[in-house]
Amino acid sequence: RVSNLIDFIQLSLSDNSKACFGAFFGMGLMVKNLASRSELSGSNPSKVWRRRTIQRLLGIFMTEFDACLSESNSTVRELVDCLKMGESSDDLLCMCEEIDLSILVGVDQKFKSILIGLAHTFFALSAINVKLMKCVACTLIKLPWGSGKGFIMHNAYKACLDAEMFQQEDLSNAILDCTDVLRKAIADGSDMICSDALFALASLCSLSTANVQTETSLVVETIQKVLSDVSFGNDCKSISALAGCAIVGQVPGLTSFTPLAHQLVKKEVSLSVVKVLNETASNDSEELKCRDSATIGLGVLCAMKSSIRRVRKNRLVFEKTKQIDRGVDIEAIIQARDGSVLESILHEIQALLRMKSQHSHEDAAATNNKLSVLFSSLELIAMPGSFSRVIEMALSTTSRNDAEVKTSSVSLLISQLKSRRRIGFDGRGFVDLSTRLAKMPYQELTDLIGIGSLPIITKAIPDLLNQLPTSVCEGVLKNLWTLSQDEIIRNSSISSTEAFLLGLKKIMLDAVKNDPGSKQTISPAVLRALQKATIGYIFSDLCKNASPSNPVCMLNSENIWSSYIRCLEIIPVAVISESDVLKSEINLGNIYGIALCARVLSSMSGSSASNRTRKIETFIACQNYPGNSNNDIRVIDQIRAVLVASLAIAPQPQSETEMKESVMNIFEIMLVQGGKTFGLELLAIKVAFWWESLHVNEQSSINVPVQRVTKLSSFLIAKNICFQFQSLPCDVLIQFYDACIADLPFKLALLCGRWRISDDVSNRAKRICNDGIRLRATTPKSEARRLENSLTCLRDIVQFMTGEMLF
Repeated sequence: RVSNLIDFIQLSLSDNSKACFGAFFGMGLMVKNLASRSELSGSNPSKVWRRRTIQRLLGIFMTEFDACLSESNSTVRELVDCLKMGESSDDLLCMCEEIDLSILVGVDQKFKSILIGLAHTFFALSAINVKLMKCVACTLIKLPWGSGKGFIMHNAYKACLDAEMFQQEDLSNAILDCTDVLRKAIADGSDMICSDALFALASLCSLSTANVQTETSLVVETIQKVLSDVSFGNDCKSISALAGCAIVGQVPGLTSFTPLAHQLVKKEVSLSVVKVLNETASNDSEELKCRDSATIGLGVLCAMKSSIRRVRKNRLVFEKTKQIDRGVDIEAIIQARDGSVLESILHEIQALLRMKSQHSHEDAAATNNKLSVLFSSLELIAMPGSFSRVIEMALSTTSRNDAEVKTSSVSLLISQLKSRRRIGFDGRGFVDLSTRLAKMPYQELTDLIGIGSLPIITKAIPDLLNQLPTSVCEGVLKNLWTLSQDEIIRNSSISSTEAFLLGLKKIMLDAVKNDPGSKQTISPAVLRALQKATIGYIFSDLCKNASPSNPVCMLNSENIWSSYIRCLEIIPVAVISESDVLKSEINLGNIYGIALCARVLSSMSGSSASNRTRKIETFIACQNYPGNSNNDIRVIDQIRAVLVASLAIAPQPQSETEMKESVMNIFEIMLVQGGKTFGLELLAIKVAFWWESLHVNEQSSINVPVQRVTKLSSFLIAKNICFQFQSLPCDVLIQFYDACIADLPFKLALLCGRWRISDDVSNRAKRICNDGIRLRATTPKSEARRLENSLTCLRDIVQFMTGEMLF
């Protein structure tokens, strides 16, 4: 039906003499609704259909856009093709930024209808392809003033700012341009350009983080001038009335579909706009069209005022002053058997909640303790969904410091999500409350449930997602993950992240169980969304927040990464291969995470573990060792990131052939890059792990004349050493690596002799050492110690392999 409707609309657009406002506005509304239901990415048939339908509608928009130009434009035609495919070409953005457009005479009304409809498609464009969105925005911004481009400026800049395609500097330049055009248009008496620039300036001011008081004053003054001056036309006056609404909030039908006042708008600005619109609407000498526009503007402002009240009311849903269920009657919710223990518990809970709602009862601590114990006793009992109102009331009437009651309330809520419902009991109330909590901002949520209760919710994602519609699951999952990351940033706690990953692991393990008698607990679409989230934004956030440079995670990241890697192992290879995040270029920000996941990632696209590990080792060995840090935290973090990543990649299992190739590869890099890289550190830790993994000892090498190996580095080697050592100060880490480097010559000489590569290794070591000797004179004192240690190691390698003494 939707496709047939689009076909009908497309046929109605063939006549350029008709404005077709309803058709274009309807298409904009369809695009917005198709994009707002849930995320558009993924291979779910519903998402694929919605994405293709949106691309078709956008193609129709831009085709009609091109038809209204004085000359058909090749850039616009290419943009149409890219929109239909959902992908941007390499040079399309440059072409759109340099485009020169002019409008066909006689299509003004139709062209403005196209722009108004297009203004509502930027959200969908950003979900499909942000580069395409920027191309469309740049094309529309290049339109001449007076064409109606003022109607799209707000949405175009807002979408590009949200997607970080534009910066605040770009917005400031646009506001400055609008200001200049507006002043010139007033001076020249150009109605169309004046109204266009005025609406654009009014709507853009709300997006700026800079001080735009001067521009706001100019908008108000211009509106007063236009509406009171008879020299301006009716169309200009009508748009000026709407510009007055735009400076106060979002105009329904133009910048949004719902009226919403800007948070930072000043009261005097609103009063000035109301005054001038009221004077125009009540002035009988004005044209009817102007009076109607002013009246409509007043109605829009009233709707904005109502929206402010509605937003405030929604924000206060959980607050005590607005708690509509304060007098909730538990007996009306659930009837317990007379004389039963449950009846006594419910009566006591009712009495305690009444006491808490009075704000003046004594012995609040005893009350909270009793309520906490009673809630805990109900966790094993299946309660009706309406009992969620009792939990909500307990949360809202408990102060933030009463953590015991908040924790027991959340625990009771989560316990009711278990699949053990009584006949006739509907648990949707608990699901609804849990979903609302999951969608709250971090600060509001912790104020309501307490800081310590968030892990209880994040760990319950298996029970929560099982009972939610597929279209809601992705959003709830992302919200819960965002909350857990906010907890790391704001409260230096990883409890919620650990709990989240444990819950995620449980979902994936349950999904892969081959029990023919078990019921599928989660839909394939949701499971795939979880898998893509795991290899997408979850991995990116872990690389940033669970890295060695984050002091919060230094001591506790092992549980986080172990759970994550277990989830990664369960995900099918085909899904992992689709990930752009895991296949992205290695850098200091993600090297630690990629090194930890190397064994699992090696299965992507059929690549061997050796190739994946070699790529990581090459990146580490190519990093230059920083000079004197002078306690520069950035330099210290760089050193720590490389050293800990080396500890993570070194234990990866390798065959003897792969180990030989790895040793030769590291020496080749040091030969090309010089001795100032981390190559020697990487080689030392790899050889140390290899030595311990094979338990090489003197007895197995009895035929070797000289075999001296200290036990200092070997004593510290363990498989999960990267987790144990990442909390150490950077200078202690360096001392450990120095111990490994000191042991390297003896171990490497023995191993290379077994592998029959002593000549190749000693030759490279000798050349690297000679290059380092020549650098002695020019090396700063701060780097002299490391250079000497490196030269000593290389010298000893050559000596033990060939007997030659370099210095």
